[in-house]
Order: sequence, then structure tokens, then C-alpha cells
Amino acid sequence: LSPNALEERKAEAREVRHCAISLVGEPVAYPRIAEYLAGLHKRRISSFLVTNGQHPEALRAMPVATQVYVSCDGNDPRGLEDLDRPLFKDFWERYLESLDILKTRSERTVCRLTLIRGVNMERPKAWAELLRRASPDFIELKGVTLSALFEEAGLKKWNMPTSHELRLFARALVELLPGYGLACEHGHSVS
Repeated sequence: LSPNALEERKAEAREVRHCAISLVGEPVAYPRIAEYLAGLHKRRISSFLVTNGQHPEALRAMPVATQVYVSCDGNDPRGLEDLDRPLFKDFWERYLESLDILKTRSERTVCRLTLIRGVNMERPKAWAELLRRASPDFIELKGVTLSALFEEAGLKKWNMPTSHELRLFARALVELLPGYGLACEHGHSVS
């Protein structure tokens, strides 16, 4: 913490209020995820759990989190395979089953689409079909950003969509998905 920070801000920073569970691996497959979530909630810490949709049986059995996200990278089997390089041969069926399960969850649910220009932004109707299937409370769109794996995946800076392109994509989805609207945007993260 900065020595120049106000004391009340320092105290606030030391009090954890929210926990995102998504960094490495597949959180729903963690053997002690139920215990971990219970511990967070007992301390009044909200839990935001992100899954890649490859462990539907674990997602179905998982206790309630504050909010559950399914990362949606592909809108067809080939796209999902190319982007995520899944471990299972039945990856597409697992993904679809996870989307079906998302619809039945009692907590807030989110489908998070990581969009890549020239790769997975060309078919909003295909996305709309998947999103109807999951019926999430929220749909979050984000553009792919530079990372250590960017070049390894064969991506270039050109593949990063602009805020304007994301906005157009969001509007296309809103037209295809009655009941959804554009709630907010953070354009500062992309040019």
C-alpha cells in the first residue's frame, strides 16, 4: 500500500469483500470448492466463479456462488477447439451441457464472450443461439487483449477489436435476443 494513501483507504483495502475464482485450472473441479465457497460466504465475501464449461457434472453439483460465469470463446465446435484446445474429445457436448446447467442455477449467471476480430465475431446469430440456450442473467463481452499466449495462439494486434466494434456486436446481439439490453460499457480498456 502506498504510504500516501489515506488511513481509511488502507483499512478498506485490507478487508476482502469479493473473490474471483478463475486464475488457473478449472475451479469447479477443485475437490474442496464447496468448502472454499462456504468459507468465503461465512466471512461475507462474495464469490465470482468462472468455468470453461468442460466439467458440467461438477458445475451441476457445485454449491451456490454469488455469481457464476461460463467463458464462451467459440460459437461452434471448430471455433471452441481452435481457441481453447480442450482436453476432452466430447468438449462440445460438455460445453453445451454446461450452458444448459447455467440456465438452472439459482445465483446470478453470466456468459462471458471473449471476442477476437477475424476469429469469432462474424456470426452473432450463432452466438445468440448459444446464449438463448444458457439464458444467463448477464452477457459480458470483452475484446481479446495482448498476453503472453497471444502470439502462441497465432493472433496479432489486428485481432483486438475496438470499443466501436464491440458496441456494434453488442447491438447485434440485443436485436437477436429480446429481453437483453446494453447495460454499461468500459471503453477505456480498448482503443
